[in-house]
Amino acid sequence: MSLEIVYQELIAFHPGSYLMDVLNELDINTGVLAKHLETTEESLIKLLNGEDDLSIETAHKVADFTGVSAQTWLNLQRQYNEKKQEIEKRLV
Repeated sequence: MSLEIVYQELIAFHPGSYLMDVLNELDINTGVLAKHLETTEESLIKLLNGEDDLSIETAHKVADFTGVSAQTWLNLQRQYNEKKQEIEKRLV
C-alpha cells in the first residue's frame, strides 16, 4: 500500500503520511510515538506506511498527541478511502 495514490488529477494521501510529517517536525522516533499511542512500533509503522487504516481509537490517541481533533484525523482517512475507491474505479 502506498501513502500516496495518483491517477490523472486525483491524489489520495493516507493519514499516515500526515502523521509521518508530525514525527519529522517534532524530531521523535516511532518508538516514542508508539508508546504514547499505546500500540506496538510494528503497528504504528504499518499505519505510517499506509498499510493499515486509522481506527477510531487510534484517531483519538493521535488527537491527544497532536492537538488536532480525532474528527480531523478520521476525515483524512475517509477522504483517502473515497479517493482511493474513485481511482480504482477509473482504472477498471
